[in-house]
Amino acid sequence: MVKKNTFKRAAYAVKYGTIGAIGGALATTVAISIFGVVAHGLGYIGEDTRSNYSLKNRFETAYCLDTPENHKYYYATPIINGYEHGNMETKEYYLASPYTTYGTTAAGAIAGAILLGGAGIALAKRKENTR
Repeated sequence: MVKKNTFKRAAYAVKYGTIGAIGGALATTVAISIFGVVAHGLGYIGEDTRSNYSLKNRFETAYCLDTPENHKYYYATPIINGYEHGNMETKEYYLASPYTTYGTTAAGAIAGAILLGGAGIALAKRKENTR
């Protein structure tokens, strides 16, 4: 009887852990994408002129491991008292990296697997106690 209960607990942990891992990875991926779009939109609020500022380049920098160097940055020219200062043009990098993106997605998947795997074990114990 004890081995049967142990097997059921393990099966519930694997079942719900897998669901949690998939859900955690999906939720993290959606959150990273939304934050990327929001960060890109906030770039237009500032008082500067941006060249080579592209949402495509931002996501390429965040997800591709072989991004060309000229897609990882853009140029910003500040506007002071209503005038562009071309001699103050700065090279600014997107705050994105594929290592951060995939690392965060993996952390979300692991957290989901642990949380729902533990919930699966608790559910199996509860079913054992009700019998």
